[in-house]
Amino acid sequence: MSLAKSKINDKLEIYKAVTHPKALNILYVLKNGHMNFTELMFNSKCSPSVLSKILNPLLKWNFILKDDNKYVLTEKGEELLYTLQKLVELLQY
Repeated sequence: MSLAKSKINDKLEIYKAVTHPKALNILYVLKNGHMNFTELMFNSKCSPSVLSKILNPLLKWNFILKDDNKYVLTEKGEELLYTLQKLVELLQY
């Protein structure tokens, strides 16, 4: 695979994760504190498979970190959350 195609696939992976209907909710829940997988699953009202599907790319691209089995929103993740919230507000008009 060429480097250019690899970068496009990486960006598509991020795009799919952050545009998933539950992604904004997951980021918002993590804004309120560190949570393990089960806590995050219940607080975000996600199934385990959906949660894993969204968390993996968010971890890979440092929007969240896993510290001592707890997920935490990074500064980059907070910027993403802010941007997604602004986008949602913009689309409501």
